[in-house]
Parts: sequence; structure tokens; C-alpha cells
Amino acid sequence: MANEVNNLYEFDGFRFEGGTHRLWQNNELILLSPKASELLCLLLKRNGEFVSKEEIFETVWAATFVEDGVLTQNIYTLRKVLGKDEDGEPLIENRTRLGYRITVPVTVSVKKTNRIHKSETNGNQESIEEIIFDDNAESISTGKKRNWKKLGAVLIFGIILLATTGFFGFRVFRPRIASFFRAPVETIRFQSLTNTGNIYHPTISPDGNFAAYVKKDNVYLKDIASNKEIKLEIPNVSAFSVLQFSPDGNFIYFRPTSTLRNDSSVLQVSRFGGETKLIAEKTWGSFGVSGDGKEIAFVRNVAEQTKQFLIIKNLETGAERELASVDFPELFLFSCSFSWSPDNRKIAYVVENFTARRTSLFVIDAESGQKEEVKTQRLRKFEQIAWLPDGETLIASANEGGKFFHLWKIFYNSGDVQRITNGLNTYGRISISADGKKVLALQTAENSNLFVAGVENLNEQKQITFGNTNNIGQTTLRWAGEDKLIYVSYSEENPMSNLGAVNLADNGRQSLTTNTDFNCESPTVSDDGKHIYFTTTQSPFVNAWRMDSSGGNLTQITDGKDGWRMNPQISQDGKYLYYIFRDREGGAIKRLSLVDKTEETILEKGAANPVAVLALAPDSSRLTFMNWSNKVADDNDKTNFQFGVASIQNPSEIKFFDVKMVNQVIQMTADGKAFDYISWDEGKTMIMRQSIEGGEPTEIFTLPKARIFNFAWSKSGKQLAISYGHQYKDAVMLTDFE
Repeated sequence: MANEVNNLYEFDGFRFEGGTHRLWQNNELILLSPKASELLCLLLKRNGEFVSKEEIFETVWAATFVEDGVLTQNIYTLRKVLGKDEDGEPLIENRTRLGYRITVPVTVSVKKTNRIHKSETNGNQESIEEIIFDDNAESISTGKKRNWKKLGAVLIFGIILLATTGFFGFRVFRPRIASFFRAPVETIRFQSLTNTGNIYHPTISPDGNFAAYVKKDNVYLKDIASNKEIKLEIPNVSAFSVLQFSPDGNFIYFRPTSTLRNDSSVLQVSRFGGETKLIAEKTWGSFGVSGDGKEIAFVRNVAEQTKQFLIIKNLETGAERELASVDFPELFLFSCSFSWSPDNRKIAYVVENFTARRTSLFVIDAESGQKEEVKTQRLRKFEQIAWLPDGETLIASANEGGKFFHLWKIFYNSGDVQRITNGLNTYGRISISADGKKVLALQTAENSNLFVAGVENLNEQKQITFGNTNNIGQTTLRWAGEDKLIYVSYSEENPMSNLGAVNLADNGRQSLTTNTDFNCESPTVSDDGKHIYFTTTQSPFVNAWRMDSSGGNLTQITDGKDGWRMNPQISQDGKYLYYIFRDREGGAIKRLSLVDKTEETILEKGAANPVAVLALAPDSSRLTFMNWSNKVADDNDKTNFQFGVASIQNPSEIKFFDVKMVNQVIQMTADGKAFDYISWDEGKTMIMRQSIEGGEPTEIFTLPKARIFNFAWSKSGKQLAISYGHQYKDAVMLTDFE
């Protein structure tokens, strides 16, 4: 008999067996991949000492070349499993040039496991005590007594039962069985194809030898082996998006606009540049070309019907047919290209619930239009999908509800998923080589913080937050008086949008809502700063709520079930709450009397089609809103969104403005004579001001080397709050992920 030493590491409520590499929390076994287990074992052995990256690679990935990103992914996985300590800090710490270490005390004990050699047990690995029923079935005994006749009958019956249930059970549970034996993704190779930080819409050629992408409003073709790139000369086109190679790799399809949420055309050009060919007209969002190159799938937007259609066009005959449709608040996800299965019989796509901020993954039969939703237990949001050559597996850019989108394998028949990437970057815009061995993705890293400046000198700013990675103020920013900001943020721990406040006197922050299963959005603050009105997605219909500026006295204000009441705005006197009202027939603007609770329509359906981003002038004299129209986007990208401005007293007189805008943020000026929005040009972002009397917009604030995510003027117009930071987008290629 021999004894094997199995060190037992105990730390912060966990037990880790060094010999078996099993991790336990209380009595629950936590499954880790082999490499994550080896990494954890190494850190526990060093018991609080820093372990350098070099030592980790030499120990855990000996004789294997992998990128730093693989280590980052495994650290991310361990941190998520282990959670945080009492101070809210992760149990694994990282310091530049030192490496990684466990931050909590580790107790080590020796656990001995007795095993029996084959020579001592006549070939049996372990001594097994057999338990059987005696002849009278009255007691349990051990040893050699057996009723062979009865035991034989039981065995025969058991075999028959096992065979019968096994046959049907295998068919039912086959996907789960397969997932149990599926090897984890361990040694992904990351190859950075670009490092400029300004790459958009990358795509890989079917043979995997070339990549195409948009950079500085031009299309570039890169030879992956030589790392050489060339700029394609494409006359009469100055904007590009949704690049896709033709199945033979000789052509590139694209949309001649950088804005996807507008109608435009699809063009084709040689992969070496030159004149373009029209493929499809009046398309909305992304598109997808079939694997045989004979058909294209795209969305046709019919704004007056608040409806969208999935169109299949035969590229040989030009014939079009409607395959499916969605009604508002559902929209085909504009950023997700339609992905044809390898046999061209199915199409995968994503539908977004615009008001609930949810997405769903569907697969539709390309002929019959019969569709089914692909449901997974883990993934909550999707950005992009693509089929692998086996026709049973999808690669998806998706998340579990958090901030970062990662790459996942989705096993179509079972809904089972397998994570490919981890870390603090987002991966999207997936394309796959024809053999399925190379995945090209857009890797995005961003950061932002809050700043405040006086109107006298907007370039002199006070920084309010530091090191922010939780999108504080990126999506919504409002003033409460002159000394407090209300914002919306979310985190990896709580993926739902929630409201928070920051006091400018001491930069102290306060969480106003902490919901974990629905979003709180679109706050507006009363003129006296005492109340905050906002919307939630906790029911199928979006409705307005109110709370004190401190987060107390939560009260539901509207309870409509006939449509969606979005983007509330409180009047200066506090008597009315204005909001966009939408149902499946279109959009209007309504207001609710906060005195007698009566609701009236301010802007009727048909006069315009309000869809999002409502702004009220400080004196409550005018409203500005984003209008959903069928206007085809300018191919030179001079404008990409349409806004309407209506007078409260005479709302039928509407002025429309076409603007070039990034991020759906708009605010009317303190005097109500103009509205401000965020735009971009040649790598810079700026706040633009459009007079409601007409004319060209003027530039009032510019950041040449950073991105403005959001802004808000205080009620007096004397202070400007800005959320800005940096966003880096580059193309990366992944291999060895199977």
C-alpha cells in the first residue's frame, strides 16, 4: 500500500485539493478548466507572494506559446469564481512588473489518500465494500453471502431497464452529455492585426489570407502573412460600413455610410478597389451574403408602419421576397449581420427589444420562413453571430448581462455555450474563414470619467471621477441643482442600468437604485432638485416612476399598458411630465398632469414619428425629439439623424433638422433657442449647437484626442458636465480555439 500526499489549501471559505485540482466552496464543487486549476494551484502554493508572468507561463503553459491575453482570461475566470473579500477587492491582485498573488491568508494541510496496488488486490484498483440485500430482505450485509438466483434476476431486469431508459435518455440528454465531455478552450492564440485604435468593420477573406477594414473613412486590405496593407481607391464614396467578402474572396460588399441605423444601399467593389456596383437599395442596418453568393439578406425599414422586414434578394435575377418581419418595439439588431449556415438553408440573426433593452437570437429557414429562438441559460445580450463549418455551432459576440461582450461558442442543437474570451475588452464584428480555423473580431477598449467646466472657459475642467470603467454618465447625465449630478451606470457585477448621484463638493457618490433584473433609465430632475423622474423596464411596457433626490419614496407615476412611455421630461413649474408615447402604430408626444393625473396628447401621430431622445426647453416652451423617418442616409455621411422641434403652444408647426450625430444625446439651450448634440469629424468629437431658426450648426466645444460620450448643461447654463475618455478599436485574429 502506498500513500499519496494531497495538499489541501483553505482560504476565504474555499478548499482546493492540490492533488486532484478540485475547488470546493462549502460542499459545492466548482468546476474549473485544467489551466485555470493549475494557475490557482501555483498562486496558492506561493501563499501571498507575487508570481511573475514569466514564471506562470513557464509553469502552467510550459513548452506552449500563448499570448498574454490567455493569462488575462484565466485570471478573469478565477476572479469571477472566487469573488471579492470583505473590502470588495478581488482575491487575486495584479501589480505591474511583480505579477499576481492571492491576497487572503492560505492555510495548508496534508491530506493522505490510501490506494491499493494491483499486486495486493488481484488487479483491483481499490478495495470496494459490496452492499447487498439478504434473502429475507430484512437487513443489509457485507461479504460473500449472495442469493445468486435472486441477484441474477435483478441484474437481468436492471440491464433491460437500463438499456430501455438509456436509449431514450441518450437521445434526450445527448447535448448535455456532449457538453460534459467537451474540452475547455485553453490555448487561444491572439494575433493583433492592427494597433492604431481606429479600426471599424473588420472582416476576413474566406481563405483566411486577407483582412479588410475601415480606417479614417477609407477601406484597407491587409495581407495577414506579410502584414502589409494597401488603401483601396474607391471613387465617389467617402464613408463605409459592414464590410463583407464575397464567397470567392474577389469582391467586398459594403454600405456607403458609417451610420447603420439609416436607410442606405449595398455596393460591391473589387478587393483591389475601383468602381462600385449597386447590389441592393434602401437597406437598413447590417446585411449578409449567402455562402454560394447567390442571395443577400437585409432589412427594409418602413417607419410609417413602425415595422421592419427581412428581405431576401436573388443576386442573379434581382427578385426580392419578404422572409420575416418585426414590429416596434422589436427591431432587427442594426449591428448584427445576417449569417447564412454553411448549407445556405438557415439564417441566424438577432432581434432587439428597443424599450426593454433585451436581445434574442433566432435561426430562420431561408425558404419557408419558419423560425426558432436559440435560448441559452447564460447569455443575455448578443452583438454578432457567425456559423462554423459544421453547421451546428455558432460563434457569438455576447455577454451574460455585463458590460463586456465576449466571444462564445453556441451549440445550436442544445443551446449549450462555451466561453472563448475573457478580460476587460469587448469583442464584436465577427467573421470566420471558410475552414473555420480563423476568427477575426473587433477588439474594443474604452474608459471615461466625469468632468465639469464653467461656461466662461470650457477648456478648464475639474475632474470628478477617476479610473472609471463602469460607464458612469456615458449613457445619461443630468443636473440636480448646481452642485449634484445624476447619472446612469452599470458594472460587471450588476449589468442592469441603475441611477446614481455624485456631489460636486466632495465627489462623494451615492447609488440611488440597485435593481439587478431590470433597467432604470432616462432620469429627469425637477427644477427645485427635489425629485427625480425616470423609467424602468420591469414590465413589458415602459412606465415612469418618481423618487426623492436621495433615492427614497419610490412611486410609480404611469401604469399604461397601451404603449411605451419613454424619455420623460419635467416642466419648469413641476406640473407636467412630458414623454414620448409609442405603440405599434407609431409615435406621439404626451404629457401627464402631476396635479390631477390626466394625460393629453401634445403631438399627434402622423405629424411626426418621435422615437427617442426627448429634450424640453428650460422654460418649457419647446420640445426637441429624434424622428424616425424613411429618409435615405447621405452616402457622403453629411447627416445621419433627423430631429424635430415643436412648440408646446402650437405643436403642429414642426421644424426638422438633419444632423451628423454620434451618441443619442441632445439638450436644448437655457434660452430655448437652440439645441446641442455630439458630432465627430476627422478623428475628433465636439459639441455642436443648432439654432432652431436654421442655418449651419456651430462648434462650441472640441476634444481632438478623446471621445465625448455625454454632456449636460446645468439649469442656469453656467456649468457643463462632460463624460469623456478614450475608445480604442483594433482587429484581432483568434486561432487554436477549437
